[in-house]
Amino acid sequence: MIYYPGVCSYASWYFIRDYFAFMKSSISDQHLQIGMRVKQFREEHLISEEAFAKQCKISVQVLRRVERGEVNFRLTTLIKLMQQMGSFLLMSAK
Repeated sequence: MIYYPGVCSYASWYFIRDYFAFMKSSISDQHLQIGMRVKQFREEHLISEEAFAKQCKISVQVLRRVERGEVNFRLTTLIKLMQQMGSFLLMSAK
C-alpha cells in the first residue's frame, strides 16, 4: 500500500493498514474452518474427493484447496458446498 499525503492522516493510514491485515487473517481463519468442516463432512459420509467435487459441480483441485484452507473461494463455491452439506457446514466443529 502507498501512503497518499492529504488523503488521510498518517495515523489513520496505519489504522487502515492494520485493519486490512486483521481482516485478511480473519478471513483466512474462516476459510480454514470451512475447509475443515467440508473435509469432515466428506469423510464422515465416506464420499471420495472426486465424487463430492462432482456433486458440488466444482473441480477436484478446487475442493482440495478449499479443504486445506488455501483458496480464497468465491461465494458461488460456498453456495455449492452448502447445497450439498446443508446445515452441517454451519454447525460448530467438534
